[in-house]
Amino acid sequence: MVITIIGLGLMGGSAAIDLDNDRINANAALNIGLVDEICELEEGVNRADLVLIAIPADAEMSVLPKVLDIVDKQFVTDMCSTKGQIAQIIKYHKNRKQYVAAHPMAGTEYSGPWAAISGLFDGKRVASSRLRW
Repeated sequence: MVITIIGLGLMGGSAAIDLDNDRINANAALNIGLVDEICELEEGVNRADLVLIAIPADAEMSVLPKVLDIVDKQFVTDMCSTKGQIAQIIKYHKNRKQYVAAHPMAGTEYSGPWAAISGLFDGKRVASSRLRW
């Protein structure tokens, strides 16, 4: 399975560590071995089976519609804490059915790729839902 992660801070970086722990840890994540490669958004989405968006909600409001423009059969999920404005932005998007809103009940006060830790999501719950339109 190919997973594209958009955002490599605490949440996305921690997911990346556990998805591929053969590497030690965008350029900083690549340099410390957190990810296998970095590519352009369209290439990453096209190659993915699952797209995981792990960026702040205000940034996701512009990225999610772009991702949904590209997806075909891929599922898209996120780790943002707020969903109201995000749901409104994609309410009429033709590929909105590919999006599953989610928020893991995990985290720390730190951010950035150096804050990523293995096991952050072990034993944690995730609130997720297909949004009702």
